[in-house]
Amino acid sequence: MPALDPEVERGVTLALQRPGPFTQADIGEVESLALISPRDISGLDQFTRLLALRLDGYPGRDLAPLAGHRALAAITVKHSAVATIDALATVPTLKRVRLPNNVVGDVSALRALPLLREVVVTGNPLGDDSYHTIVPELKERVEAVTVSDERAWRITRRLHAAGIPFAYFRTSTDYRLCRPGLDYTPTPYANHPVIGPDELEALLDRDPAEVHTLFAG
Repeated sequence: MPALDPEVERGVTLALQRPGPFTQADIGEVESLALISPRDISGLDQFTRLLALRLDGYPGRDLAPLAGHRALAAITVKHSAVATIDALATVPTLKRVRLPNNVVGDVSALRALPLLREVVVTGNPLGDDSYHTIVPELKERVEAVTVSDERAWRITRRLHAAGIPFAYFRTSTDYRLCRPGLDYTPTPYANHPVIGPDELEALLDRDPAEVHTLFAG
């Protein structure tokens, strides 16, 4: 069996409640994996019974290693550098796709998923077609679709256009910034400074480079 990324191996240890080394039969038992900042997920095609996958702080730009998976029903990718989700169109078993705070521009792949019940794409720099056409289409047939409000979406787009690939998102109480992936921080799931849209837009008008100082300390 090919070697697994250390974080994937840690996830298997937690899932099976026993240490490795693991056999192919062991891998075949795993139904759920939660991984923090795995560098390499290329071995996930071996997890033939995997139903639920969570990636937090993943630095990969796409989800190609999941292409053609035959069991996956739910995927959550948070605070990550994923820009392309085309591979998900080849996983028709997916029911829940949660992608908050990534760098996804095109969500058209989600149109191909017949069982889809939930979509979360907040904090992504979605293209105009995805935001204004595809997301409304998904809302017509999917039970729950969560997307950034228009102002947060436009500010996220503006950040990316300025060469600052960060996510701007709204919580239940405030607006925050996130540095997805591992290019700017080893802990993208932590240190999300609070800043209102007026203040952030004023900062961008003045000097986009000042956005980086919001994460100081």
